[in-house]
Amino acid sequence: MDCPYCNDEMQKGYIVSTFALARWYAQGDNPKGAFNKNGLRLTNDPAIEKQIIKSYHCGSCKKIIIDVP
Repeated sequence: MDCPYCNDEMQKGYIVSTFALARWYAQGDNPKGAFNKNGLRLTNDPAIEKQIIKSYHCGSCKKIIIDVP
């Protein structure tokens, strides 16, 4: 997928969140149940419930695109 902001190619991945924080991981990267340092930290909001959200990340302009259910 091309980034709609800068037209660079975006990396497919997913966002994993728990009650403590959320991180973005590239597709194929496995956090193995607990968060690892490979993920891109997104928030420290304790109100987020555990979930996995498919997404695309642009490293050039630092944007993440997700589908809203």
